[in-house]
Amino acid sequence: MQLIEKRIPSMHKLLLDQNLSYKILNEIKEFFPQSSHVRLLHLEKAEDLKVWQYAKEHGFHILTKDTDFQGINVLYGFPPKTVRIHIGNTSTKYITELILRRYKLIQEFLESKDVGCLELE
Repeated sequence: MQLIEKRIPSMHKLLLDQNLSYKILNEIKEFFPQSSHVRLLHLEKAEDLKVWQYAKEHGFHILTKDTDFQGINVLYGFPPKTVRIHIGNTSTKYITELILRRYKLIQEFLESKDVGCLELE
């Protein structure tokens, strides 16, 4: 899937929450090569706070459709930062395309020091 021009891969790692398909990883690996999914880390049934703690301890930022991580960021700060996909039920392909289209925005957000949550629509 080639939606945007080739860019330098991000040094940031995304941890995809259980509400996003692990199949997204294969499509974004060129842009976020060190990313993972909670399923691959045996965290798919873990409470959100445990996922957040894992992300913090291992240098990940969280990619999710869940609003709970925004609340955790308010309580505990960041990192990790949260990128929230704020759309209803839709295809994995659409979500992947959204991530790739917004790659530059995601990069800028992850580089910033001031903001802990980004919503993508």
